[in-house]
Formats: sequence, C-alpha cells, structure tokens
Amino acid sequence: MESTTTPPQGESRDVKVTILLAGGHQYTLPMKSDSQLLLNLLKLIAAQSDPQNQNVSRLLQLPINGKQQALWFTSQNLIGIITEPPMFMQPQQQQPPAAS
Repeated sequence: MESTTTPPQGESRDVKVTILLAGGHQYTLPMKSDSQLLLNLLKLIAAQSDPQNQNVSRLLQLPINGKQQALWFTSQNLIGIITEPPMFMQPQQQQPPAAS
C-alpha cells in the first residue's frame, strides 16, 4: 500500500515526538508538525515496510537535550515513532492512466 505522510491540516503545531530505537532505547523531542526532519523520519518508517527498501540503511542525526547534544544512529535501528498529538498516514491517490 502506497501512502504519504501528511502533517495535520492548518497551522504548524507543536508535536511531542518519541523516537523508538532497537534495544529499547527511546528519545523524546519537541518538533513542529510541519518540520522537514519529522516528515523525513515518518517517510523513512513508511519506506521500511516496503520489502525493496528493507536493506537500505541511512545515517541519521537528531538534536537532543535542547540541542546540546546530537544522537547519531542508522535507519536500521529506527523501530518506530510516537507522535503526540497523533499524525497518521494518508493513502496516496492513484493517478488515472493518461488517455492516448
């Protein structure tokens, strides 16, 4: 199933984002709902459900502890993301084939 990550409609809102990593580690960060970093993380999680993308690993870095530190990890260690308030995936609309 193809899907796109869509931020909540309307204004940018504050979102509490918890990054779940392998080994039970987790980090909670404040972000804006339209933050490019947040959207990229959500897209990365969605892409991992595609069997063709499961062996592709990317190096990620996130500011933590009030931007006083940076957390580096590979995308293979990214297990999940919790957003509060919730953000959901929207099914991607299929484009009708072009008429010939």
